[in-house]
Amino acid sequence: MQARLIGSHRSQYRNPLHVHAGQQVMLGVRDEEWPAFVWATTDAGDAGWTRTVASG
Repeated sequence: MQARLIGSHRSQYRNPLHVHAGQQVMLGVRDEEWPAFVWATTDAGDAGWTRTVASG
């Protein structure tokens, strides 16, 4: 699956996942309760939930 960063967001979590435009991330499982969120892991090994939208 591919995703594109479309805007910035300020997280209320103390240790949010930081992703920059053009950075590649591995997308993992989608949250069953909140399907707009997917687990993402950066090339640096950082991981967390991020919001996604369908493309196409």
